[in-house]
Amino acid sequence: MRALWIAFLAVATFGSLYPFNFDLAGPPGGLLQALREAASAKTSRGDVAGNFVLFLPIGLFGMLAMERRRAPWVRFLQAGAISVAAAAALQLFQLFLPSRDASLVDVVWNAAGTAAGAMLASLASLTQRGGSPMASRLSGAALLPLALITCWLSYRLLPYVPSIDLQAFKDSLKPIFNEPLDPLACTRDTVGWILMAYLLREAWSGARFDRLLPLMVAAVFALEVVIVSNGIDRADLAGAAIASALWFGFLGRQSKPEWALLALLAGTLAMGGLTPLEMRAEVAPFEWMPFSGFLGGSMYLNAQSALEKTFLYGSLALLAQRVLSGRTRGTLLAMGFVGLIEFAQTRLVGHTPEVTDPFLVLLASLAIAILQREDAARALALQEVRPPLPREQRPLRPTVTSAPISAPISAPASAAAAAPTAAPTAAPN
Repeated sequence: MRALWIAFLAVATFGSLYPFNFDLAGPPGGLLQALREAASAKTSRGDVAGNFVLFLPIGLFGMLAMERRRAPWVRFLQAGAISVAAAAALQLFQLFLPSRDASLVDVVWNAAGTAAGAMLASLASLTQRGGSPMASRLSGAALLPLALITCWLSYRLLPYVPSIDLQAFKDSLKPIFNEPLDPLACTRDTVGWILMAYLLREAWSGARFDRLLPLMVAAVFALEVVIVSNGIDRADLAGAAIASALWFGFLGRQSKPEWALLALLAGTLAMGGLTPLEMRAEVAPFEWMPFSGFLGGSMYLNAQSALEKTFLYGSLALLAQRVLSGRTRGTLLAMGFVGLIEFAQTRLVGHTPEVTDPFLVLLASLAIAILQREDAARALALQEVRPPLPREQRPLRPTVTSAPISAPISAPASAAAAAPTAAPTAAPN
């Protein structure tokens, strides 16, 4: 878990300090004046969502990386203090970056994201305790399906700000009647909800929480109506209906639906990555800097895209490893498939080819490997500290009887009893 925590801290550091063009002379008006401006700087709704989402996995894996023998509230404070200190340090470093605008308000939203992630980790830890009825069903490896479920719900419910305006509710429903059905969006929503049902079933083995899919769809649609800058359209309704019909009618009844899900997801990624099929006049340059597409533009759109891609590519890595024998083979196949789509975009109009998408597949595969290793270590530790069974609960050993050493050599009665019965001989004619 500590490796994942450090990895997400490194990603946050890279995104906050890029392009690293430090001006050691400091801000023009002095450091104190820059701090006062950073404390009073206003932030947009997109910046709030981006800063919250960026530090949510840091709080999650930071809480899990702390020493398990300590009290939960101690681990919560430790993970929160380190993460918030890192967020404040990044904002201070931004004072020396002319291309970045520091804001101490961002630290508040970083702290909120850290606290939300730490609380999710606390809930997962409670279900893994020995006395919990879910302990036998939820393992460390189940954190990946839960994290992917969280990414999908966070993507759908961004920016998490409810409204109490009746006109805003009406505007959220207008796309159902005014906008035509988008086939690509409908396909993406269909595959997304099918993956949600699969992940719900995989996170809690045997609990069949995938039956709650219609209730989850209804709850998400209701929240999307009341959240500002959000809403539902015909593609949302059609995708959820088709996904429910396919899952409960066919896919959910299969013992191993991974092959079908992998084919559906791969087809959806190919459609989204290659549409529209309009050739460029010249080959577009390939961006080899990871996460370069998330470093500019709208933070709201970047956070939404990052959550959706994490959900899709994390699911792709998970399915590829379960379908193919061997973790390395599944990882290489998934990365190669996504990489081919990105290279094809160098000749297509309306796309930005970059290395970020294959890199997300690699990060998801590393998370799977780390979580599986944590499960194996936890199982070995439980076997080592398991107390011996009481004498009355131990299995009975079979009683072995042996003949005495000084047994008589021969006895007429015992010899007759021990000798095999001979077959009767026919009398001569």
